[in-house]
Amino acid sequence: MWSDSSSELVSCHWNTFRADSRGEDGRMSGQAGITGRASNLRAISLGTLSVNFPTALIWFGGWFAPALLLPQPPKVPIDGVPETWRPLVIVCWLAVPPAAAWLWWAFSVPKWRLWALEHSNDWGAVEQSAIRNNIISDESTILGRLFSSTEIWSARQRAHEAELRRARGLPPRGSVCNP
Repeated sequence: MWSDSSSELVSCHWNTFRADSRGEDGRMSGQAGITGRASNLRAISLGTLSVNFPTALIWFGGWFAPALLLPQPPKVPIDGVPETWRPLVIVCWLAVPPAAAWLWWAFSVPKWRLWALEHSNDWGAVEQSAIRNNIISDESTILGRLFSSTEIWSARQRAHEAELRRARGLPPRGSVCNP
């Protein structure tokens, strides 16, 4: 999902090479893996399809799947089962789908960020579009920083992001830049 067809030609400033030319670390050859070939629309579409759509499907599917799959509530003998378990079942039914959806979001957003940072022509425009399309949060707000802090990054992904940002001339993520 995160890679492209090997038949596409990729340009990186002064080099032109095939998309299947990867280094030992599995990343694209050239300057920090920057390919600069994906349009903003393509990056946002991929983010919507790989981050937002599955998140919504997990969240709302978890809530509505029992109603769709079970035509009527199962008949379970209640003898010996405390009456207090019913609220616990309802709380789990209400809480587990959003938690599972958040986990999907938390793991998939860093992957999408790296893909978009590596493949987009203008990361600033892609980032603003992603904020408008609710793929990522605006880190200039308190709530946005809170949501961004829940993204689950591996050390390898953080290092790759830092390398891509340096190669693009972007400040490190989370830094405050005064023009």
